[in-house]
Amino acid sequence: MKRTLIYRFLKSVPVAPRGKHADDTDSHRSRSGSQGQHNGQKTFVLVSPFPGRKNPTQRAIGSCPAMTIDKGRTRGTRMARSDPARD
Repeated sequence: MKRTLIYRFLKSVPVAPRGKHADDTDSHRSRSGSQGQHNGQKTFVLVSPFPGRKNPTQRAIGSCPAMTIDKGRTRGTRMARSDPARD
């Protein structure tokens, strides 16, 4: 689901069931978002294929709250621009 990632939202996301994860897409940056783990850890992710592959996968950008949302968006943009398989 596309949402504007803000700290209030990231703090309010419920913990995912054991063995699962919850994904939320950022409405400010395509192909990036957050992923919540069953242990409560939240990670910023970029969804794109690895070079030479067709299928997209989630790549970790950084951990929340160690990385700010703006820094995560900037790093995701930089990673997407250097990606040869970008759209």
